[in-house]
Amino acid sequence: MTAREVLGGIKGRLTKATPGPWKIDKEDPTPLVSIVSIAEDQPWGWVEVARSLDTDAEFIAAAPVDVARLTRAVEAVLAVHEPVDAVMNPGRHERIVKVCTGCGTDDGNWQRWPCPTVAGVEAALNPKEGR
Repeated sequence: MTAREVLGGIKGRLTKATPGPWKIDKEDPTPLVSIVSIAEDQPWGWVEVARSLDTDAEFIAAAPVDVARLTRAVEAVLAVHEPVDAVMNPGRHERIVKVCTGCGTDDGNWQRWPCPTVAGVEAALNPKEGR
């Protein structure tokens, strides 16, 4: 499978699954898994949305493999984009700046650190509160 196909499968399972965040309902006496979605618009703060839906089961079953694949993909991207010191204005008002090793161009120009790729990954992995 290509990377796009793998990511397409992950996205497909994600869009079909019950929206999270999820929690385990330990009070439920049935052997089924109750899937509870946090709902800020409810006075009690949650709403039960499903009990063992097939699409949720597929999503849950695939999660360990999907997360491992995504982790490896992100690590591979970040391995290409590392900071390195570069000299600006050699011989005249020299100063050292951080640039990205993965974003150089053929004409010798470099992207300042953090590059847009690293900034995008960082923003996705560390979203601000309320998102």
